[in-house]
Amino acid sequence: MLADVSNTFGERHAYLLHHEDQRPMREDDWFESDKVFHVSPFLEVKGRYRFRMAYGEQHLGVWIDYDDGDGVVLTTSVIGRRRALTGTALLGNFFRYPLVTAKVITLIHYQALRLFLKGVRYHRKPVPPVTEISR
Repeated sequence: MLADVSNTFGERHAYLLHHEDQRPMREDDWFESDKVFHVSPFLEVKGRYRFRMAYGEQHLGVWIDYDDGDGVVLTTSVIGRRRALTGTALLGNFFRYPLVTAKVITLIHYQALRLFLKGVRYHRKPVPPVTEISR
């Protein structure tokens, strides 16, 4: 599995996740990787990520947990139904959710403001990793 991560600075980094013995992934497998890429100004570049991906004919799920070394700080998941990627489906989603990008950007900034007002420490963006892919 290749976890492709991007940040608001237009930078990207990928985490290559696999079993050392090259056995196939299963739905209940978790993969770990050191955090080496700056994503949020409220989280340092330290600790580890845990990734999981479940997929089948009808569903797809992705889970990412972040542990900063002192404990789990962030847990995320996206779960949904699989559908064919057709021009009609893309056009339908465009008209069904015309402002979704603006909504996401607004909510990201709203949450950042809440964290700032709570006094959560701001971390400047460090130099990105030299390699584009981490194992």
